[in-house]
Amino acid sequence: MNSLLDNLKTALMKWMKLSCEDTSPLISESMDHELSFLNRMRLKVHLFICGMCQCYQKQLRTIQGLARCLGKEDNELQFHI
Repeated sequence: MNSLLDNLKTALMKWMKLSCEDTSPLISESMDHELSFLNRMRLKVHLFICGMCQCYQKQLRTIQGLARCLGKEDNELQFHI
């Protein structure tokens, strides 16, 4: 029984692991819409241990915020013209 539980835990941990290459599309996707529960958990686990992907996520959030600001400015200019 114990070895079955250990095998299950090992398989789950292998499945939860994501490479940075697998993580970057999930980071992008998570900014556009909600991920499935399992993909959210996989992403959170990877981001917890990977500083490079944390940095990538911050960069994407910065770009997204800047794009929103630029979009608002464009809309305001259209109303003033």
